[in-house]
Amino acid sequence: LNPERVSMPDFDIDFCQDRRDEVISYVQQRYGSDGKVDRVLVDSPCSGLGTLRRNPDLKWRQNAEDIAELAVKQTNILASAARLLKPGGRIVYATCSILFEENQAIVEAFLANNSDFRLLNSQEILRAQQIEVECGEMLELYPHRHNTDGFFAAALEKQR
Repeated sequence: LNPERVSMPDFDIDFCQDRRDEVISYVQQRYGSDGKVDRVLVDSPCSGLGTLRRNPDLKWRQNAEDIAELAVKQTNILASAARLLKPGGRIVYATCSILFEENQAIVEAFLANNSDFRLLNSQEILRAQQIEVECGEMLELYPHRHNTDGFFAAALEKQR
């Protein structure tokens, strides 16, 4: 969020980095939850397993229960953020994880439960910006292919 752009000069963005639910709640209270927003970026809390090459100890700090707990949070955050969008609005769901459970599974479940949203092709969106990356429908970056940390993003558009 840009405090100036959304007319919230008293809004402390640093305070809100780890309080996404509260940020979403604040925006909904201030602007209503009836879909007034054009774009939303959900930089979802995740396992961070896409950063293993820089943080190899992460593999010892994650387990199946942690991932399942994160998936519940990710699902809820995406659903809450999506309520802010107006028709034609877009949401980008992103993580620095390479796990299916935190990425494709969250997006697929969201789309299955929200027929008013459609998945946009990430490769086509990037190509339109003259960015050539082989990534497929959902953006999936991998250290061994793209010389970067592992990263995931999916662009969704609200149709009605």
